[in-house]
Amino acid sequence: MERGRMTITKFKQGNEMTSDDKLFRRKALELYEKRERINVASLNSAEIENLIRELELKNIEYEFKTEELISERDIAAAAAARFNTFYESAAMGYFTLNPDSTITEMNMSGASMLGGKRSDLAGRKFRSFVSPETLPEFDEFMEKIFKSDSSLICEVRLKIENNIKSFIHIEGIISSTENKCYINAMDITDRKLAEETVYNLLNEKELILKEVHHRVKNNMYNIGALLNMQANARTDEAARSVLFDAAGRVQSMSVLYDKLYRSKHTAAVSLKEYFPDLIHEIAGIFPQKKFVKIKTRIDDIVLDARILSILGILVNEIITNSMKYAFTGRSDGVINVTASKTGKKIVITIADDGEGISESVTFENSTGFGMQLVGMLTEQLEGNIKIDRGEGTKFVLEFEDV
Repeated sequence: MERGRMTITKFKQGNEMTSDDKLFRRKALELYEKRERINVASLNSAEIENLIRELELKNIEYEFKTEELISERDIAAAAAARFNTFYESAAMGYFTLNPDSTITEMNMSGASMLGGKRSDLAGRKFRSFVSPETLPEFDEFMEKIFKSDSSLICEVRLKIENNIKSFIHIEGIISSTENKCYINAMDITDRKLAEETVYNLLNEKELILKEVHHRVKNNMYNIGALLNMQANARTDEAARSVLFDAAGRVQSMSVLYDKLYRSKHTAAVSLKEYFPDLIHEIAGIFPQKKFVKIKTRIDDIVLDARILSILGILVNEIITNSMKYAFTGRSDGVINVTASKTGKKIVITIADDGEGISESVTFENSTGFGMQLVGMLTEQLEGNIKIDRGEGTKFVLEFEDV
């Protein structure tokens, strides 16, 4: 109806009001009854019209605000529904845990990981599903995460029925408002089983290689023994020398395979482990030269078996040559052996203080097979070797570790 130029809006009646409208109306009435009343009788017509106008404006403002709130509520509800759909349908398991690992919430994938229904799992401790061998890691994870502001990770094995192996990767973070931990769990069983298979195959390979190295070492020992027997049976000094040299070369290989057999890494050994024993074996072939001191300074350089086998024979040839010819007529002598590595470059030196080797002797021009063999072995290493002649003889071998 109209009063002057004012239009009075007709408000909703009882049968037009929603349950929310009725709730708000009841609360408004309760507040209205408690407030001081305006004495309408004391107001003139203009004041009443002004009051009605203010009420109309307030009503319109509230209608706009109500529409905005409803829209925001609908948007929030839609977002919550989308999140809930994502949360429930995610392949990853999501859990909310108390500090003692009690499960307060989880999604369907999380319940499936633990092998039960959510209604049965809620309230149980997550740690009760962790296998004993990985429980210490999980307990440490829970202890640390409630003291940390950043996310933490761990991997555990779960205890599920029929003793089926199940592994999960956990990443968690604490709530900023509650004393709770949110974790996501990803099933990594296939990866773990594959790693376990590879690990077992590698162990099997290591055992086979160790057995091969052991048998090769024994065979080489037998070959060396036979060569020594043949040498001792000969009266021709030249033949004896050739057989003893061959036995020494076999012995250098036998020492290498013994090291490979005893090493944790069946495909590689450090020069620091290999050279001292090899040099000791070579010196043992010349008991009459026990006055010769052999000094070593070997760095911890790990090389594969192929390189070591070449170096073993090469070092054997050079030290054998020194023991045979460098200290003739001497009552003392010193051989220095060093091995160092800078970057990829490896340098091995073998020096004696005996009679210097003749200028006419080279790796290409030598009457003996030993020097020619050293040259050929250096080519196999794709390195270079030189002889320094001065106070004694010094061999310097350089090659790259590829």
